[in-house]
Amino acid sequence: MSSGFVSSSRFSAFILILAVVAGVVLSQRKAISTLAADKPGDDSSSVSCTFYISPSGSDEKPGTLAEPWKTLQKAFDTAMAGQTVCLRGGIYPQYVEASAGFNQVEHHSGVPQKPIVFKNYPSEIAVIQGSTRVNGSYVTFQGAPNNTPSCSATNPCGLIFEGSQPGYVLGAVSICCASNYNSHFVLFDHVEIRHGNYHYGLYEEGCNNAIIGSYVHDNGIQNREEDNGIYWSKTPSDCKNGGNFMRARLLLLLPTSPSAATFPQTTAPKEQ
Repeated sequence: MSSGFVSSSRFSAFILILAVVAGVVLSQRKAISTLAADKPGDDSSSVSCTFYISPSGSDEKPGTLAEPWKTLQKAFDTAMAGQTVCLRGGIYPQYVEASAGFNQVEHHSGVPQKPIVFKNYPSEIAVIQGSTRVNGSYVTFQGAPNNTPSCSATNPCGLIFEGSQPGYVLGAVSICCASNYNSHFVLFDHVEIRHGNYHYGLYEEGCNNAIIGSYVHDNGIQNREEDNGIYWSKTPSDCKNGGNFMRARLLLLLPTSPSAATFPQTTAPKEQ
């Protein structure tokens, strides 16, 4: 499957794309839900979390439910294959200037059937401000239980990603880059992506990455013909399973249009 690029016209209220992805696919969420619980220092919760972070936490703490970390970067630096990080509700503020680079970068990778998982704590909504970059593979961001409908304005996602402010510098989320990291099997499952000030909300390079059940809106800057909700870019020539997946009806909108970009729940690429 070849890569696609969608440009939003300054004169258009929206662009409607019907994308149908062929091939045999298997949900990565099933593997995520069966991961064994590993909760160091915490026996008071039934939630399967290895580590916890909270806006009121400290990166000097052990990352338990009682003493959570403060930043997503600390979790990125620590969590390994098969481990799950739960984000308590609240706002995780941007602390890196947009001109200086991404607010948080994930360099670590999971392995087949044991991704590194980041998800919201049950019934809480975590807002991650400041642009996020994923260089690793087998990484999952899960914003709601598997059996919920697609996220929308009336059905909030458990994980919300916002781009760095201000200036036309960075999008909200970047999976990058095929030429050096070749990220693969990165899954965004029931998340919201908004306020990416550069020419994308979600930028993707690599192989077998997916976004499902998610809500992408209000990205880019008004009156630029190159702004996109999603910029599906380079796919390596040796990519298997047909490339990257977003089996969905896509509605990509300019910043001044009503928010309605939704990715229905579906399945993710099959791991090799």
